[in-house]
Amino acid sequence: MATRQEFCDAVIADYENHSVYIGTGNGELVEKLTIEKIHKMEETYARRDSKGKPLWNSDTRRDLAFIGKCYEQGFDMSKASAEDCSGLAVHGLRETGVIKPTADYNCRTFQEAAEEVPLKDLQPADFVFNAKLKYDEKKKKKVSSASHMAVYIGDGYIIESRGRDYGVVKRKLSDAANFIIGGRLDWFSDEIPVLTRELRYIENDLMYGKDVEQCQERLVLKGYNPGVVDGYYGRKTEDAVINFQVAHEELNIKRLGVVGQKTWAKLWE
Repeated sequence: MATRQEFCDAVIADYENHSVYIGTGNGELVEKLTIEKIHKMEETYARRDSKGKPLWNSDTRRDLAFIGKCYEQGFDMSKASAEDCSGLAVHGLRETGVIKPTADYNCRTFQEAAEEVPLKDLQPADFVFNAKLKYDEKKKKKVSSASHMAVYIGDGYIIESRGRDYGVVKRKLSDAANFIIGGRLDWFSDEIPVLTRELRYIENDLMYGKDVEQCQERLVLKGYNPGVVDGYYGRKTEDAVINFQVAHEELNIKRLGVVGQKTWAKLWE
């Protein structure tokens, strides 16, 4: 997995490469997109006006007009990507290997995956969401539903796939008043996810989960072979854990093959 800074660098590169906003875009190279493909992307995005009239024809025209302006201004568009607001984050996470090349998220699923943080406590690689607050009768509290997002890169700045007439921009968060909620993912290698259970091999009923997959990924990074990184705690994973624990005798592990807090923390050093 990548660090938070590596993710930020990937997002900043999209800005520096003059990437553009296209609905449902997740990092497709602009120079390889046909007019038909752009139209299909916008049709899939399926925007409509307040009267229910489809907007994908006008959105396609706006996409093409903006791309044309970039070429007219002499920008090198050979590395420019097409991405909507969540696609900017998806592309950066894919490029740095934090998520699989086929993984996809939108604003709302990113908001659900992230831990909410106050804007004053933002760290580089956090998200900011443009969201509406409404009162949920069942939960008895205000809840939000994100409709737009950007990536915070530090020093008060965000990178944002702002819209069809702007493309991917860098601007101060203080100039983007509609962003009211921050979100933080714990998917980066410079953070230690909380271990909520001990991981171990159980014959005929293999433990499975994201925590097991993270354990396997860390073992690979440390030079140990857990077998296929698939989230299942099998014999090969147990053997890799034992070898790791034996190599770090300072842990004073009494139950070899079981990943507890000490082993987990050592794996993330």
